Formats: sequence, C-alpha cells, structure tokens
Amino acid sequence: MPQWEETVDESRSRYKQIIKALADKYPSENLLLVTHGEGVGVSISGFLEHTTVVEVEYCGYAELKRLMTCKNGSTTAGNFLVLTKSGQSRITYFD
Repeated sequence: MPQWEETVDESRSRYKQIIKALADKYPSENLLLVTHGEGVGVSISGFLEHTTVVEVEYCGYAELKRLMTCKNGSTTAGNFLVLTKSGQSRITYFD
C-alpha cells in the first residue's frame, strides 16, 4: 500500500514491484492489470531501460511478456519484454 506523502519515484517503484510480484505469483497465467495512467506508464518505463513515457491517454495499455523456463521441477522467470511500441495503444514514449 502507498505511504502518505509518497514521492513520484517511490510510487513508480511500488508499481513496478507490484507488477513483478503479481506476475511471479501467477507465472503460468496471462494477467490483465487495471490501473491509473501512472501504472500503465511504469509498465513501459519500468521494464525498458532509459525510456521516458511522455503520455498515457485515456484507456491506454501496454503488453509485456517474459520467458518462463522449467528445469528439474523449478521455474525461472526471465526479464520482461515490452511488446508495445510508442504511439501504439495510446502510449507515447522515447528512449
């Protein structure tokens, strides 16, 4: 949960941690996370290095995926790959 007077950087870090935690909790599921524009922006900037999100329009969305490998009964998650391109799905960003 957010802390009172949380900074913008702290909230963005929290969004990124929540996205990762939910994906880790349900590794074999496709997830639809509904959030404010800030959370949608973090789904891009949090997983694409050196990226700045300029705008997330109303009903903007991002699509991410990651490789999951199973070996000897243990599952390992790869890094997130952002599939959404700038200008697509109502999100504008640059790197």
